[in-house]
Amino acid sequence: EEIVLQGVTFASGSAELSRESLRVLEAVAVKINNHPGLLFEIAGHTDASGDAELNQRISARRAEAVKEYLVEKGVSADRLSTKGYGQEHPIADNDTPAGRASNRRVSLIPHQ
Repeated sequence: EEIVLQGVTFASGSAELSRESLRVLEAVAVKINNHPGLLFEIAGHTDASGDAELNQRISARRAEAVKEYLVEKGVSADRLSTKGYGQEHPIADNDTPAGRASNRRVSLIPHQ
């Protein structure tokens, strides 16, 4: 089950975490560490604006940025994998600003 990390955002077209993201990810690190038996995939997603290949690369870099921050906060790197999905899995309509904002997300997918 995908857990969308609400509030984790980036500068446009980059993998630079916003300040708000850091507070969210600090809480996420605590929650992950409270479940030591779980592994997590960090999934990066973009909206459908722009070049699909570029979006895929950006989504992968964003997932990596989240992983790096979580590791800095004490989560074992061995418990985290990353994947950039680009614009492949939208959860909302890419024809509206709100939909595009929803599609630009990072999520956790827990695994045993």
